[in-house]
Amino acid sequence: FTAQSHPATELRIVLIGGRLNGSLSGKSSAGNFILGQNVFDTSRRTAQSEARQKEVFGRRVTVVDTPGWWWICEMDKLEIENSVNLCPPGPHAVLLVIPVIINIDESYLRSVQQHMSLFREEIWKHTLVLFTYGDWLGVKTVEERIESDEGLQWIVNKCENRYHVLNNKDHSDKTQVKELLEKIEEMWAGNEDDPYYEVELDRAAELETKRETGDKMNITVIFVYFTGESHPVTDIRIVLVGQKCSGKSEVGNMIMSNEKFKMTSERAWLTNAMPHPDTQTVDAHVSMCSPGPHVFLLVVLILRSFTEKDLKALVEIMKPLTERVWRHCMVVFTWGHWLSDLPVENYIVREGKELQELLEKCGNRYHVLNPNRYSDAVQVKELFQKIINMVKQNKGCFTAEKLRIVLIGGRYNDLPSGKSSAGNIILGQNVFDTSRRTAQSEAKQQEVFGRRVTVVDTPGWWWGWPREETPKLDQIEIQNSVHLCPPGPHVFLLVIPVDLPEDPIVKSSLQQHLELFNADVFIYTIVLFTAVSPCSDEEIESKIRRNPVLQWILQQCGNRKHFLNFSNREDRDQVKKLLEKIETLITNNGFRHCSVDRSQGETLRKEMRDLTERTLIANNGFRHCSVDRSQGETLRKEMRDLTERASKRFDQVQKQRNKLKLQIEGRLQVYF
Repeated sequence: FTAQSHPATELRIVLIGGRLNGSLSGKSSAGNFILGQNVFDTSRRTAQSEARQKEVFGRRVTVVDTPGWWWICEMDKLEIENSVNLCPPGPHAVLLVIPVIINIDESYLRSVQQHMSLFREEIWKHTLVLFTYGDWLGVKTVEERIESDEGLQWIVNKCENRYHVLNNKDHSDKTQVKELLEKIEEMWAGNEDDPYYEVELDRAAELETKRETGDKMNITVIFVYFTGESHPVTDIRIVLVGQKCSGKSEVGNMIMSNEKFKMTSERAWLTNAMPHPDTQTVDAHVSMCSPGPHVFLLVVLILRSFTEKDLKALVEIMKPLTERVWRHCMVVFTWGHWLSDLPVENYIVREGKELQELLEKCGNRYHVLNPNRYSDAVQVKELFQKIINMVKQNKGCFTAEKLRIVLIGGRYNDLPSGKSSAGNIILGQNVFDTSRRTAQSEAKQQEVFGRRVTVVDTPGWWWGWPREETPKLDQIEIQNSVHLCPPGPHVFLLVIPVDLPEDPIVKSSLQQHLELFNADVFIYTIVLFTAVSPCSDEEIESKIRRNPVLQWILQQCGNRKHFLNFSNREDRDQVKKLLEKIETLITNNGFRHCSVDRSQGETLRKEMRDLTERTLIANNGFRHCSVDRSQGETLRKEMRDLTERASKRFDQVQKQRNKLKLQIEGRLQVYF
């Protein structure tokens, strides 16, 4: 078949390329051109791979922009390699972006080879050369340009003579985008056996872990790079920690009163932090400055000795936030005037090992504030510069700026759970199709309240059926959902319509289906109640109290719940509160995500391929050269039998219900 006769409904594209002697490749501009909107920032260098999605000529197009190479650090290699994981299950096309104005010398060609080697060799099957700055050609054809450059010839030949030219200056000419998409579809059709570059789940999980945790070498590189960054951090969220009368309020007032800093600063006072820690207070104040604090300022009063008791109390109060919290901590000494002309370093040495141990935990980050110089903006400016450097070093705030969510649930008779609708409300866009049943698990990403949120929608099961009645392919898709957000989901949202009937089989159905994950899913689960018609909080609570099944489900999930009102989709506050509850759950779980058996991922993929192949043979056997037609008929018969069994099972249940209803009504008549 041809790409024109069967256009793709979804295309996933990754842009890669570099610069030569300061010449920009134009990747971000090309991405904006393709998507028809300025979704990628072209005013600065792309430091992180990022995905954007739009509707283009009737197709759902995902474009991933990547850091360009020039000089290259390990951080950029990681980002480039990770780019294919931002459009799961993998890109249909990799666009190798090359400015048509540059001559490909030996060093550039070697750079192309090295960076393409970050991927498997089969990447070339899915690669198309995208020439930018096409206006530079003038009357010259692109073919003449290729013939004049041996380096270009090598690259184009490696891509099996696939290329396209974009005129960046003429954004009104949409036909050049349409033609590009058609060329991508033609390449996709030619790669029928491998329509896209398939993501390796194990490697994807490994890369995501590296990106989240980082290492000392990468942090050093990031620090060096960011200190030269021309775009300052514009939003800082701060938690102040310290003893009573340590000067926390003064520090907060000095920060907030400086009008030169247009920032959002959240002040949280842990008034009973020492010597009697209140760990719940710590968690509460972390969630107060959503989506999470960038820095914890540990306020130490210079005129009071910092003892072993103080150190133990502080370590204890920070303990629920795990060891990683110390990367986001800085010591702020108050009453700096108490030192007179003595350097603070002398004070630290003289104070003893307890204070030195605290500073070591904080990476020897500290600052001195003098409240007697309240109007002195310089000392606050210097504090902010240290904070900003630390934030950039840590690449963001303390809590997860990336949230990975899996939606699970089922339907009861004609009462759907509303998973897909919930996913759309959370992401703020209609990215999941609600007009049909979800047949495959699929992941979508959006920026939501400053977080990069990944939501995975899954096929639903029937609450009234045991697991063995759920189609095998649905079970595999549900299992596979956790592998679509590597290295694993932070939370499962168990989506339940608040009007779910009281039926004992719901319990066993839920337990059986959650066993598919081979993990203690309940500790990572929040119950998400949904309703189409408006409901008040009191009505929701009343319905839960009257339904023992709902009460049992809530108990299994640690009584964590949230209500999503479908009738008021514009209310983004309900989404914000949901994300805050998710962050609280993540904090309580020690910032651990649900562990995923990576080896199981490959097994599931193989099972899905086998089942899908059998189904394709049954439905579209004519598209293959050699087809066992009898096998296709057998499979069709199996599917018909399965459908009939399901229908009969449903009819039996309905008859039993009607019979019970008649018996109950008969008894009531006798009674009265």
